Amino acid sequence: MKRLCAILLLVGLIAGSAFATNTWEYYTGNWSDPGGWSEGRAPSGEEEVKIKKSDSVCTLNTSTGDWGVGQRLRVYEEATLLIEDGAELLGAGWMRVGATNPGTVIQSAGLVQLTAGKDDAKLGIGDQAGSDGFYTISGGTLTYSGDGGNLLIGARGGQGTFTVIDTDPLIQMNRLFVGDGAGASGTLEYQIGSGGVSPISLADSANLDPEGDDTTALLVLSLIAAPPADTDILLIDGTAVGQFDAVNGGSAAEGALVTLDFGGTDYYYSLTYADSVALQWVPEPSMLALLGLGSLIAVVRRRRKN
Repeated sequence: MKRLCAILLLVGLIAGSAFATNTWEYYTGNWSDPGGWSEGRAPSGEEEVKIKKSDSVCTLNTSTGDWGVGQRLRVYEEATLLIEDGAELLGAGWMRVGATNPGTVIQSAGLVQLTAGKDDAKLGIGDQAGSDGFYTISGGTLTYSGDGGNLLIGARGGQGTFTVIDTDPLIQMNRLFVGDGAGASGTLEYQIGSGGVSPISLADSANLDPEGDDTTALLVLSLIAAPPADTDILLIDGTAVGQFDAVNGGSAAEGALVTLDFGGTDYYYSLTYADSVALQWVPEPSMLALLGLGSLIAVVRRRRKN
């Protein structure tokens, strides 16, 4: 009988360890602040990490945020995670932004590196039916090591938005899914600067609107400065399967004309999925039929008449 009790106790301890969590809720402060965590200390890498509840803001900077073998990190229920200069967010498993309720991650610098654990190394944004997830990256590195390395924008029926700002970020993933699972809606947004924008570099492929009528994949483009003249703009560096449902609310078919405005000037591009997803510059539309050139490789600017 004693032996049986000892075995049951051991099993209970193992199970408890496997599902141990460290939760940040109703708190604003730095990841390293022990007062923000339910365990009275920053995550050790052994627990599942939850950042949750409205008015919860966790800032990771000048330190390592380790969720190691804890399987999952969740940012949800209206919480926000800020990743800033000096930060290293290292995890072995599944990072979920927006699960059940909205969640937001804003990365302006630092390193986020996913490694396969019990769950594949993956980042799910809007990662559950009825949830919204938002991930904005304007600097730093988002990457993975080993197996996995999938970026899911709108997953398992959720709604996700991944926003890339300017050219400072480095984004390296294995595969990209925009709209993953029936009912999912994914929005990939680029805010393009004077040097273009950082592409999502893939070791494998991008899957856009993989389930057709059951999923939605949207592309949103805007200019935050006059774009580079006579230059294509690469958006996804990797083979794309499928296509977006719409770009800025209009057609997103191969060769669709995309007009972007900055400071009263229109810039014209053609959307292409050949080998990668990119914007190719074109002459202003009124010249296309005359020249018979279709999509070219330059940007023509036309000052709007007021």
